[in-house]
Amino acid sequence: MKHASFALVLIAAALAAPDAHAQIVMGSSQAEACYRAVEAGDRGRAATLRRCEEGLEDLRLTPRDRAATHNNLGILLHRAGRSQEALAQFDRAMRIDAAKAAFWHNRGVALMGMEDFAGAADHFTRALELDFDRPAHAYFNRALSREQTGDLAGAYHDLNAALDASPDFALARQELTRFVVEPSG
Repeated sequence: MKHASFALVLIAAALAAPDAHAQIVMGSSQAEACYRAVEAGDRGRAATLRRCEEGLEDLRLTPRDRAATHNNLGILLHRAGRSQEALAQFDRAMRIDAAKAAFWHNRGVALMGMEDFAGAADHFTRALELDFDRPAHAYFNRALSREQTGDLAGAYHDLNAALDASPDFALARQELTRFVVEPSG
């Protein structure tokens, strides 16, 4: 397999990748507002980050909602370009619920932004093992990560898996056009 020449701007890879996924929070008005901000596409404005932090101070949050709020704060921090802080929030979410596939996926997205592509690929793999509800996104992001580590065959395989999971996934189809498969031998 040959790879068509392509200069990938690393920050663009993280931004072009399917975004992290918010987790629904019920109860605390600040924690719920944090969730709604993620869903609305907030890029991590200071006021929104404070709202999420205030939500985490609510002692009435259930463990599920506390984990979800850490996750949502992590997404906002990542969007604001504060990936190291985002990782800390994803770690807190995972300490509460390590079986939540979205937390693994979101941590992988942050690792991509930090150019830790091998670590990101491992996180996307774990998200898939935990039955992530958006497998096409996990396969696509793992493909981008694998490509950056030089695993072109793995990247090609994952792009095809993304299309198997979601046949209308235009971005995966577009990325596949950069690959040329040649007969071996």
